[in-house]
Amino acid sequence: MMMDLGLDRFRLSLLCAMGLLAACGPQTGSTDTNQGTESSSESGVVATACEGATPIMQVNAEGVETGWLLCASGAIHRDAAVECVDPTPGGAACPYEGMACESDADCDAGPFGRCVDTSFFDQSCGCVYGCERDADCSGNTVCACGGDAGEGNAYPSAARCIPTTCTLSADCDAQMCAMSSLQDGCGANYQAACTTPQDACQADADCDVDCHPEGPGGAWECVDYCCCGRPFIVEGRARVASLRARVDWGASIEDVSEDLSDESRARAAEHWRGAALMEHASIPSFARFSLQLLAGGAPPELLVEACRATRDEIVHARRCFAHAARYADAPALGPGALDVHGRGANELEATLTAVVHEACVGETLAAIEAAAARDRAREAAVVRTLEVIAADELRHAQLGWRTLRWALAEQPSARVVIARAFAAALSEARASLSAAPRRPVDANAEGHGVLDDATRRELLARALQEVVLPCARALLGEGVADARARARV
Repeated sequence: MMMDLGLDRFRLSLLCAMGLLAACGPQTGSTDTNQGTESSSESGVVATACEGATPIMQVNAEGVETGWLLCASGAIHRDAAVECVDPTPGGAACPYEGMACESDADCDAGPFGRCVDTSFFDQSCGCVYGCERDADCSGNTVCACGGDAGEGNAYPSAARCIPTTCTLSADCDAQMCAMSSLQDGCGANYQAACTTPQDACQADADCDVDCHPEGPGGAWECVDYCCCGRPFIVEGRARVASLRARVDWGASIEDVSEDLSDESRARAAEHWRGAALMEHASIPSFARFSLQLLAGGAPPELLVEACRATRDEIVHARRCFAHAARYADAPALGPGALDVHGRGANELEATLTAVVHEACVGETLAAIEAAAARDRAREAAVVRTLEVIAADELRHAQLGWRTLRWALAEQPSARVVIARAFAAALSEARASLSAAPRRPVDANAEGHGVLDDATRRELLARALQEVVLPCARALLGEGVADARARARV
């Protein structure tokens, strides 16, 4: 049975932050100044080779290959660039009126645009784009034709452009140009990269979570980005640094108890490694946000909160790296260099879209998840970390909602951009929850800050319905003139 989550409290706190309720008390957060200790990593090595390769066939095109091969291990790699017989993206046609888009003619920002039903808990539509060949894809992306790789294998069911660092496996020096699908809490993010001789996994089946190229030197490792922090989204996907051995990113925390099985202890270490990388990625996310606020002429109050949030995320990351090392019984871990290339311009539309995805959805859910994990945790050091994260992430979410309120007051036409961003964010959240892993976790592990997958899915689904959606309706449902008159920052 799900615990009493207190979601009313989160909804009211966000409405208060936007100035949409009277008699709201002050909003406070937490900080921490602990300095760090030691950490490091360890991983097994999986030989990278594709045995038992089977062609993945295109959908709606009997007998035509996608150019991607499914290995017996579950790895998927690109052997040839082919044209898609059906280049259209997936999704049901938009059945509603008055949406961000109403017909395919409204979707002209890319090739093969379609206006599809993106409804989650509310009626909404948004644009999606497909591809016929690599030339249809911009930047460092390639075209993946829609195909069927079988249940449990990460491959898109409709044509789409995916980010990549390689074009074909021939580019990878006797390795594979392989595809991954990272469930980062913001949706399924397909991408491709070369495998390496240092890989710890070849496919999700090796991990029971996501096998993803985030290790040192681009090595593929098992990662689980359930919590926490504001995602650093570049070109539509969350970006994180690699892990490496270093002693300066830890924090002084208590040792953990010995009530965990080896399996659950490994799961806890994996969870905190993923959380640490996500918290670390929140730092450039807020740095970018501060520049965007300056470019938009924001008031000093918002800038003060954005700068404070950047410091918060450093504290969060250090504590999470320390927990990861404790549970792994390893020397010190820390982040490698984070690729910030392509971080985007400061245009209003890009800024507001990022605020919706990263703060109003991402950090609202992160705050709620951290609070739920805190309420079930028993380890004193874990409870303290989650208390800090839950309070700070809520304050960061409030900053995002207040920013949208300010933007609407300054430029009422921003309502269309914000509405479109919420439609897309809710659609991605639906896909993420649907595809999330379903692994059991023993009761002891929950005492160490690791929520059971079923608990987490129910928690976030309810949070979207009972917190995010009502707050978005309250924000956007107001008349523009009234919003301008009553906006407070």
